[in-house]
Amino acid sequence: MFPQNTVLLAMYGATAGQVGILKFESTTNQAVCGIIPNKIISADFLYLVLKSKKDFLISLSSGGAQPNISQGIIKDLQIPLPPLSIQQEIVNKIESYQKIIDGAKQIVENYKPQIDIDPEWEMVKLGEVLTKVNNNINPQELNGDVKYIGLENIESNSGYLVGDYQASYFNIKSTKTKFIKGDILYGKLRPNLNKVYLAEFDGICSTDIFDLREIEGVSNAKFYSEYLRGEKFNKEVLAGIKGAQLPRVGFEYFSQIKVPLPPIEVQLEIANRIDEEQLLINSNKEIIRLFEQKIKDEINKLWLKRN
Repeated sequence: MFPQNTVLLAMYGATAGQVGILKFESTTNQAVCGIIPNKIISADFLYLVLKSKKDFLISLSSGGAQPNISQGIIKDLQIPLPPLSIQQEIVNKIESYQKIIDGAKQIVENYKPQIDIDPEWEMVKLGEVLTKVNNNINPQELNGDVKYIGLENIESNSGYLVGDYQASYFNIKSTKTKFIKGDILYGKLRPNLNKVYLAEFDGICSTDIFDLREIEGVSNAKFYSEYLRGEKFNKEVLAGIKGAQLPRVGFEYFSQIKVPLPPIEVQLEIANRIDEEQLLINSNKEIIRLFEQKIKDEINKLWLKRN
């Protein structure tokens, strides 16, 4: 049984190195080390210090893929120890940074572009507003580097890219689809993941992705990329998927789904409004990045002063 404000450090397995603070009296198991702060260190300060040394502690562990951080490693770890008043100043500063990060994350995580459908808008088949591009290539016949997008590179629901998408043609196997900036890339495999990306550059993509292109004077790619990512459209796509093991949607069904067709000037107006909103979202992402770095810098200063 550990008392309130015991600092917990996971010692084994996939969670090794993770740190927490008990906010109430509780028991734990042998996979967790309980560290009870004495009168010269606060639990919150010790938590921040240990959290910053997760990778270092794992590097000292045994066990390879499943790290084993022994109590000996934890006991021998040397840490900076400023006076309690300074500890509290550091904790307060980092907590204020964290509140800013949490607030910005709330904005980023809860933002979803809204397209209010006007009942006066004509409803047409998707194939009438977006053209499917079938510009397939064999990467093995080309040289140099290319931006390659697989399904794993498109984040679900958000439309953001993740991971590394810079590749060499030599390392890419099988047929791929060539796309251009402004195309909509729609993940047809496991469409429940709702992977829709508006291309910001030319490149190639997996054939598990539909390459959709706007029709000049009829459709705006920004407007339709947001609409295709919406919950209503995704539900209609899921109604037509085939395959139990690897569910996918066929273009024959996909192209027949009804979508709104507002006047092109209205599409552009909505697209511009969403762009303005996303600039604010990107500003909040930058705030998150900056203040996460401030926290790292504040912790790093402790170790530098010690050395």
